[in-house]
Amino acid sequence: MMTKPNPPMVTGLPILGNMVEFMRDKIKFVERGYQQHGEIFAFNLAGQNMAMLLGPEHAETFFKLTDAELSIQDSMTFLLPVIGKVGILGGMERYMEERKIIAPLLGGRHMKAHIEAMTTELDVWMQEAGASGEVDINHFSEEISLRVAARALLGDNFRDMVGEEFISLFHDLANGVDQVLPYNLPLPRFRKRDKARAKLSDLMGSLVDERRANPDAYDDFLQYIVNAELADGSQFDKERIISLILLMVFAGFDTTSAHLAWGFVYLLENPDLLERAKMEVDAVFAETDTIELAHIRQMPHINYAMLEVERIRPAVQVLIRSVVEDVEIGDYLIPAGWSVMISPEFSHKLERVFTNPDEFDPQRFNDERCEHAQHSNSLTGFGGGLHKCWGMKFAYNEMATIIATMLHHYDLDLSNTPVEDSWIAGIIRPDVKLQYRQRVAEPVL
Repeated sequence: MMTKPNPPMVTGLPILGNMVEFMRDKIKFVERGYQQHGEIFAFNLAGQNMAMLLGPEHAETFFKLTDAELSIQDSMTFLLPVIGKVGILGGMERYMEERKIIAPLLGGRHMKAHIEAMTTELDVWMQEAGASGEVDINHFSEEISLRVAARALLGDNFRDMVGEEFISLFHDLANGVDQVLPYNLPLPRFRKRDKARAKLSDLMGSLVDERRANPDAYDDFLQYIVNAELADGSQFDKERIISLILLMVFAGFDTTSAHLAWGFVYLLENPDLLERAKMEVDAVFAETDTIELAHIRQMPHINYAMLEVERIRPAVQVLIRSVVEDVEIGDYLIPAGWSVMISPEFSHKLERVFTNPDEFDPQRFNDERCEHAQHSNSLTGFGGGLHKCWGMKFAYNEMATIIATMLHHYDLDLSNTPVEDSWIAGIIRPDVKLQYRQRVAEPVL
């Protein structure tokens, strides 16, 4: 039986291969590989052979093979000092156990309480912000995302007592994440990361102890985790609860805040879309003082816009897996020892999948066009398969709630256009300030 060939290799430099070109501009490099060889090609990063898979069909294979032929765990070890051995870093059995318990708590009937946490934090922010001002759009998005996480995941008491300290410490923790450098190097930001992790463990450990001692005093996300019963009848130990909370905060921090920042930018750069969104928002607020879950369904243009941001500006440019045993994909054999990548950002802009893919066009997601429905992996900004983000619905509801509330209470503008790209902690974010002026007649409370 004839063995299939390896994917065709993109030309590169001796020793370094394609490392310099790839690190300088991943999407530009992927474009070159695509133009040379199509939707499957190989390249070399300083001695490590990689296979790139493009398009929704190959993304489906990528996610389907994950954890069997393709290992996600090996590509995520840089997170060990941040979250410890939870999620996929704890092994597949523990991951599935955690997913079964936690994923339902981030949606369904629990979403009502989460949206209350979101609106509470927005009320606090508006009270502090006053009638007008200017904020860095990334700082605003990061801060509001962390405030929501502190309240929704850890409870009102924790947020009110130590929420700002939690936010500051989490910033130090996140700034110590590096996907390239060994995580145990004696760098100042790594030492700061480890100190923040230790302090967070103390703060959250005390909180878990208090919850264990008073199991009937609370009815919120954290108490469900503390009370959860595992298959063997035991409960999560304290360190595992701490790690799980940090995993969920970290998973949503960079991705949600970047997505939210770009959401504001694209809305404000598209006047027609902005006007439609404002009309929907004002119609909702004509009937209520605060947003509830049912109202989000009444604002489809905001939802279309957030889907289009996921398509055109996914937080993660590439996802990677390690090949643990030979796999055949299409016409090619990818050997054990290689790595495999997909690129959500590039695949989202394939003309065979999306019409005029370089245009920002939220209407592609309306009920008539529904372009993303042609394949289950047309959009992979939140991953896919068993490893699709547990909190994706939480994130989308959070972004809709924040944008709708801000549009209702303020006239918003960008400080400068066109908006430049800025790399912050490995994610492309908009380099711009958000200007706000009170829109409603009554005082903001």
